[in-house]
This record gives sequence, structure tokens and C-alpha cells, in this order.
Amino acid sequence: MNHDQDFYQWSINCAEQLRTSHLAGLDLIRIAEEIEDMGRSEKHALASHFHTRNRFTGCNFSN
Repeated sequence: MNHDQDFYQWSINCAEQLRTSHLAGLDLIRIAEEIEDMGRSEKHALASHFHTRNRFTGCNFSN
């Protein structure tokens, strides 16, 4: 399965191959990039959540 054709199925296939230690044929660079992207997305979502919460509660958790 190609990353660009069906990202969800690609991720399921990669996860299964990683779990079973079948690394041949995996695009490890692409997988690493996707993990980094997910980390950035999660960090951004958390920051956005705190910003919205702070705006409505008046709390300020920033340094």
C-alpha cells in the first residue's frame, strides 16, 4: 500500500510489520517523518487547547 494512496491503510500495514519485526520493504525515513509530524500536531493541539482554556478561565500557564 502506498502512503499517498491510502494513508490510514499504509499506517496499519507499517504498524503490523513493525510489530512482527518484518522491516524489509518498510520506508523507515517516511515512518520517522510521520512520527515527527504526529508529535508536532499533538503539541500544537495541546497548546491550542490550553490557549482556549486560558482565554475562557483567565488562567495563565505560560512561563
